[in-house]
Amino acid sequence: MNTTRTFRLLNLAELGRLAAVEKRRERRRLNRVWYYSARHRTLTYRPLNYEIDLHRCRTSAGVLDYICQVADKTWATDHVLASLVRQLDNVLDPQANLCSFGVEKHTGERHA
Repeated sequence: MNTTRTFRLLNLAELGRLAAVEKRRERRRLNRVWYYSARHRTLTYRPLNYEIDLHRCRTSAGVLDYICQVADKTWATDHVLASLVRQLDNVLDPQANLCSFGVEKHTGERHA
């Protein structure tokens, strides 16, 4: 039995397209758990309509407060909590906008 596999090298443009496709898939998957509304600047946990107001996430402390609030909920499984953290990262990009290099930043309305 022959178990040889053939692989094709990808150029940077192809890798970029694959990364973009994967990012869109991830966002769709996360939106099934935490729905992002750009219009209202909210994340909503769909099964219970539990809403997070992103206007209140202008500091890393504000983001952490919401994560901790959700973590204390009886319905907050590891998957729900991980999905929330991923969505917050996708929408707010907190490493760049709120706490680069461990330094607290304050953000305005232009993010998300």
